[in-house]
Amino acid sequence: MRISLLVLAVAACAKPFGGQLRFRGLEDETAPAVSNAPVINNIPSNANRPATNGTVTSPAANSGAQGTAALDALVKRRLPASLQGKFTFVTAPVQSNEHDAWTVKASGGKVTITSTSTPGLGRALLEYLRHLGGDIYWSGDTFSDLSYADADLSGSSWAEHRHLFNLVTHSYSLAFYDWAKWEYLLDWAVLHGYNLPLAYTGQEYVYAQVWKDLGVPDEAVLKWVTGPAFHGWSRHGNIHGNWHGTTTWQWLEGQHNLQKQILARQREFGMTPVLPGFCGFVPPELHNYIGGPDFKTYPTWMSFPAEYTKVRAIDPEWDTWNVVQSAFLRKQKELYGFTSDYYMVDLFTESKPTSTDPTYLKGIATAVRESIHAVAPNATWIMQGWIFVNDPKSWTETASKAFLDGAGESLLVLDLAAESYPQWKRLKNFFGRRWLWCTLINYGQNDGLYGALDKWNHDIMDAKANGGRLSGMGIVPEGINNNEHLFELATDQGWSSQAIDLKQWTQNWVKRRYRGQNLDLAQKAWELLDNSVYKSNNTALKCTTRSLIDLRPAVSGLIGTTGNYLATAITYEPRDVVAALDNLLQSWSGAGGQQFDYDLVDVARQVFVNAAIPIYQAMINAWNGSNKADTEKYGRELVGLINDIDRLMATSRHFRLESWVGDARNWAQDAGAKDDMEFQARNQLILWGAATFAPWPLDRYAAKHWHGIMSEVYAKGWELLYQNLLKTEPKAWNKTAFASELMEKVEKPWENVKSGGVQGPQGDSVAVIRELREKYKQWLQ
Repeated sequence: MRISLLVLAVAACAKPFGGQLRFRGLEDETAPAVSNAPVINNIPSNANRPATNGTVTSPAANSGAQGTAALDALVKRRLPASLQGKFTFVTAPVQSNEHDAWTVKASGGKVTITSTSTPGLGRALLEYLRHLGGDIYWSGDTFSDLSYADADLSGSSWAEHRHLFNLVTHSYSLAFYDWAKWEYLLDWAVLHGYNLPLAYTGQEYVYAQVWKDLGVPDEAVLKWVTGPAFHGWSRHGNIHGNWHGTTTWQWLEGQHNLQKQILARQREFGMTPVLPGFCGFVPPELHNYIGGPDFKTYPTWMSFPAEYTKVRAIDPEWDTWNVVQSAFLRKQKELYGFTSDYYMVDLFTESKPTSTDPTYLKGIATAVRESIHAVAPNATWIMQGWIFVNDPKSWTETASKAFLDGAGESLLVLDLAAESYPQWKRLKNFFGRRWLWCTLINYGQNDGLYGALDKWNHDIMDAKANGGRLSGMGIVPEGINNNEHLFELATDQGWSSQAIDLKQWTQNWVKRRYRGQNLDLAQKAWELLDNSVYKSNNTALKCTTRSLIDLRPAVSGLIGTTGNYLATAITYEPRDVVAALDNLLQSWSGAGGQQFDYDLVDVARQVFVNAAIPIYQAMINAWNGSNKADTEKYGRELVGLINDIDRLMATSRHFRLESWVGDARNWAQDAGAKDDMEFQARNQLILWGAATFAPWPLDRYAAKHWHGIMSEVYAKGWELLYQNLLKTEPKAWNKTAFASELMEKVEKPWENVKSGGVQGPQGDSVAVIRELREKYKQWLQ
């Protein structure tokens, strides 16, 4: 039965329909939440504030006792006994022309930290800890042996907004995080002064409640939800459904409960969570219950089977858009206990607009803005801005201006890959809208060492000088836990009014990062890295470089590519990275330290995957020359190298498949559900999706150099390749047939493996590196 919009309007007054269905998501704003709805930290909702006609707001500045209490708790969690009881946090104005100004006064064994906001206090605390010689990274901290020292420090940020996370970071890195990992990540974030984190965890639960309230049966609701490792792309409007079973209510409820913890902590830290707004994507069954125009059907995405793509959507200019947007935002308020000041809505992330007519584009943007403000009058609409990069043919200057004009003053645009694909100049500072300069750089959480630090350092200064209403910065990698050097620098740029002195910055970074090592040699190592892997001068190279090892094996097209997410071009002298590794090895004192061990394995990984290039070339040259003996010789050498790199990665907890898989399995209770979760985790890494043919378009998009993948997928795949070369002449090579054989013999069997428990690191990283350094020295010249 269809329910007319008039009936829905009546339902918005919270009256039961037909004595059975109650549209809780459409209740009056003043109605009390249901009894089990969370009240987060006694912070009142802002939903009942008077309309402001789109007046913009800044991120919340938590100025009460709650913020200082949250930092007191952080000190107890993270700092050693030698620093306990020494800190007093004060929220008060600090004279400055910039944002979140702070001071640190340490004397007589006591430290007083003052700032206008809790993120400012957090940043000030980090700067004091850095003054003592400590620091914190995604991979761990160096706080354990710090002791008090006098200090007189001050600082501020030019960036009003400091944004954290890409939409898909929540899938590539955070999909299976538990609260302990989230708590550490949020501690890292407040210490770095972030105030505008993307808070996308658990939104599927909110949507499920909305669809149920609107009449969609439970079975159809769960059928629409993607698998746990792929929520990011249903949120994009690319796919829907689970190609390996059905996503469970247990998962949705668990993620919802985790989101409540995340939001509570973010708000305690004075951050303003960026919550999702309704982006238009709906289960097809919804039309049976709300009526209106037939839903739009988006085209097939990345060759997915029709049952998992061809996403249905509501146009923002339809009345049904307002119904669902209102239901969704009000349901979020009911469940979370507050209405955010910031909502992210992206309509066409990787799809084309229905029309590029300027009148239409302006109209839908206006409709989105008004639908948000109907529930949250003061809210800022955030959009990622990827549409301008992904589809410049549709988003011409004229089309973009029309859309941005319709969005109005309350819009905040993320120039999502400003380091590589800046749009702010092409689109004339987004035609007067506020915007953020964001660093993306990796796709699929690929882990190759790469950067153009000097260029980006000056690019952001150019944006500050000429960027119109530039109001901040962000780091938005598709995945975290890689290239920490790069992202720490990008973060510090948000707190520096001038271009950073990279040489001095790196020297200070090394001092804080390494303990008990020969710092002179470590400094030399990082000077080499800053002038090689982190100094790309190839403007055609737009992202983290891939190794040919983790790509689908092929006989051509794997070396020197640029431009897209499969780029393999090396823009530096590989021997410089070998020299950096040698200096790190020589600086090792035996005392270790988790950050030193992390970097040692990470740099060694880059050295040895680079060595695969000349071995591969020798194998292909031998094959093209009909030299079977050398084809087999170099094929075996390549497979042996990959297996040896697997042994190296096994020595570090940071580079092991079992960590990712173990986190996934921990979210389920019974054995069958645990196995389903493991499939989700594995499927994302290699085949990525409902692969029905080969070569599959997304194969290896999210590949990693992890123990448990290197030998079981990459080595077996390359062994299969060279064995096929031995029985096939170059003119008879069939890449499609090989890709099919690879999928059936290696990739699909691997993603269906059921592993056991977590074993932990195995072996001595220094010993393995020294062994491999000698073994493969002829390929490291």
